[in-house]
Amino acid sequence: MSSKSHSFKVKQMINATRTVVYNAYSDPEALKNWFSPSLEIQIEILKFNFEPGGDFRFRYTMEDGSKLVVGGCYTNIDPPCQLAFTWIWEEPDQHAGIPTLVVIQFNEENGKTNVTIEHKHLPSLEACLRHKAGWQGTLGRLKSLFNDTKP
Repeated sequence: MSSKSHSFKVKQMINATRTVVYNAYSDPEALKNWFSPSLEIQIEILKFNFEPGGDFRFRYTMEDGSKLVVGGCYTNIDPPCQLAFTWIWEEPDQHAGIPTLVVIQFNEENGKTNVTIEHKHLPSLEACLRHKAGWQGTLGRLKSLFNDTKP
């Protein structure tokens, strides 16, 4: 494994104001409805302290029934503009114990919100591809929540 750090960005335009979109990240009940890469991957909120320095822990049940746990700490909460948190998988995940950083920007444009997720400090290009696919799926699910809110 290389000592070089990798990162990527993904973007999605959401058909809702940035306050509404930001709130979808700050409410654990809302997260249960969309914060996974696909409908086949279920999320369970094990811990959710949404405050600067607060921690979170999520368990994902994968399509094959296996379970993966990720946790982290909120490093920046700036409603409704930005959200940042560490992202650390637990064993048996292939990237267990590697601290990474997720920074989410919320930019409103004509009543819609451009959400940009930057995931930093990933250990490899393979890890980038894996996480990029996950975030793209998650943003797609978030977008689907607001499909019918405006014409």
